[in-house]
Amino acid sequence: MDICGILVVVYFIVGVILALYWFKTDYAESYKSSVEDGTEEKGMTCIFLLLLIIFWPIKLVRNLIKKRRI
Repeated sequence: MDICGILVVVYFIVGVILALYWFKTDYAESYKSSVEDGTEEKGMTCIFLLLLIIFWPIKLVRNLIKKRRI
């Protein structure tokens, strides 16, 4: 495997880890309340997590500037 392939794999692994962390810390409460209300859409949750995996650098920079934490 060449260096570009390794970088892509590392990028997505970091994205998955950060997306799961952010989902558990920032969005878990609202997700649980919408599941209890019956208004939760699993498809939109999956799309949201996929977008977090892809665009994690943007959210990371935003969190570091705004909240001074990951």
